[in-house]
Amino acid sequence: MDDRNYTNQRINSTCDVFESVLSYIHDSRDRQSISLVCRRLYELEARTRKHVTIAFCYTTTPKQLLRRFPFVESLKLKGKPRAVADLGFTPSRNVL
Repeated sequence: MDDRNYTNQRINSTCDVFESVLSYIHDSRDRQSISLVCRRLYELEARTRKHVTIAFCYTTTPKQLLRRFPFVESLKLKGKPRAVADLGFTPSRNVL
């Protein structure tokens, strides 16, 4: 067997194992930690994450979110729009 073919086959089987393990990890902080290990786990975690929580609703755009998590099924937005307006992150009502 060719060494390159063997290496690719081994990488694919490793990804299958990690994908199976990730399906049992539901805590978003644990999944975030896993995604920091290496690029392959970062990509795998992004493909398998189904639920995303955005703590501050103005930190990301829908385009960035879908690029990072292409198969997301639910999204929870947190934040206090009134406090955001008070801090000047949104235009006042008097601006045309």
